[in-house]
Amino acid sequence: MEHINGDMKVAEVIKRWPATIEVFLCRGCPDMRRGFFRFMAGLMSVRAAAFMHKLELPSLLEDLNKVAQEPVRQTQ
Repeated sequence: MEHINGDMKVAEVIKRWPATIEVFLCRGCPDMRRGFFRFMAGLMSVRAAAFMHKLELPSLLEDLNKVAQEPVRQTQ
Protein backbone atom coordinates (compact mmCIF):
# COMPACT_ATOMS: atom_id res chain seq x y z
CA MET A 1 0.00 0.00 0.00
CA GLU A 2 1.29 3.42 -0.94
CA HIS A 3 1.66 6.03 1.77
CA ILE A 4 1.02 9.75 1.51
CA ASN A 5 4.21 11.78 1.76
CA GLY A 6 5.06 15.47 1.94
CA ASP A 7 6.09 15.70 -1.71
CA MET A 8 2.72 14.60 -3.07
CA LYS A 9 0.41 17.27 -4.47
CA VAL A 10 -2.62 18.03 -2.32
CA ALA A 11 -4.97 17.54 -5.29
CA GLU A 12 -3.51 14.08 -5.95
CA VAL A 13 -4.01 13.08 -2.30
CA ILE A 14 -7.63 14.28 -2.27
CA LYS A 15 -8.38 12.60 -5.60
CA ARG A 16 -6.90 9.23 -4.61
CA TRP A 17 -8.18 9.27 -1.03
CA PRO A 18 -11.30 11.50 -0.95
CA ALA A 19 -11.80 11.11 2.82
CA THR A 20 -8.53 12.99 3.40
CA ILE A 21 -10.29 16.29 2.67
CA GLU A 22 -11.77 16.04 6.16
CA VAL A 23 -8.27 15.98 7.68
CA PHE A 24 -7.35 19.17 5.84
CA LEU A 25 -10.64 20.88 6.72
CA CYS A 26 -10.47 19.91 10.40
CA ARG A 27 -7.01 21.45 10.60
CA GLY A 28 -8.17 24.80 9.24
CA CYS A 29 -7.29 24.47 5.57
CA PRO A 30 -9.74 25.87 3.01
CA ASP A 31 -11.86 23.52 0.90
CA MET A 32 -9.32 22.69 -1.77
CA ARG A 33 -11.92 21.10 -4.02
CA ARG A 34 -13.38 24.46 -5.09
CA GLY A 35 -12.45 27.67 -6.87
CA PHE A 36 -8.98 29.15 -6.60
CA PHE A 37 -7.99 26.69 -3.88
CA ARG A 38 -8.64 23.80 -6.27
CA PHE A 39 -6.15 25.33 -8.69
CA MET A 40 -3.59 25.82 -5.90
CA ALA A 41 -4.05 22.24 -4.66
CA GLY A 42 -2.79 21.03 -8.04
CA LEU A 43 0.43 22.98 -7.57
CA MET A 44 1.01 22.71 -3.83
CA SER A 45 2.64 19.80 -2.07
CA VAL A 46 1.37 18.50 1.26
CA ARG A 47 4.61 19.83 2.77
CA ALA A 48 3.92 23.34 1.43
CA ALA A 49 0.31 23.22 2.62
CA ALA A 50 1.49 22.27 6.11
CA PHE A 51 3.99 25.13 6.11
CA MET A 52 1.45 27.70 4.86
CA HIS A 53 -1.16 26.70 7.44
CA LYS A 54 1.38 26.32 10.28
CA LEU A 55 0.73 22.59 10.69
CA GLU A 56 3.26 20.04 11.88
CA LEU A 57 4.03 17.90 8.83
CA PRO A 58 4.63 14.59 10.68
CA SER A 59 1.31 14.87 12.50
CA LEU A 60 -0.55 15.85 9.33
CA LEU A 61 0.96 12.93 7.40
CA GLU A 62 0.09 10.53 10.19
CA ASP A 63 -3.55 11.62 10.14
CA LEU A 64 -3.77 11.62 6.35
CA ASN A 65 -2.32 8.11 6.12
CA LYS A 66 -4.60 6.84 8.87
CA VAL A 67 -7.66 8.07 6.97
CA ALA A 68 -6.30 6.83 3.63
CA GLN A 69 -5.92 3.30 4.99
CA GLU A 70 -9.49 3.07 6.33
CA PRO A 71 -11.82 0.93 4.24
CA VAL A 72 -14.21 2.90 2.06
CA ARG A 73 -17.66 2.98 3.59
CA GLN A 74 -20.50 2.02 1.29
CA THR A 75 -23.64 4.18 1.26
CA GLN A 76 -27.02 2.60 0.93
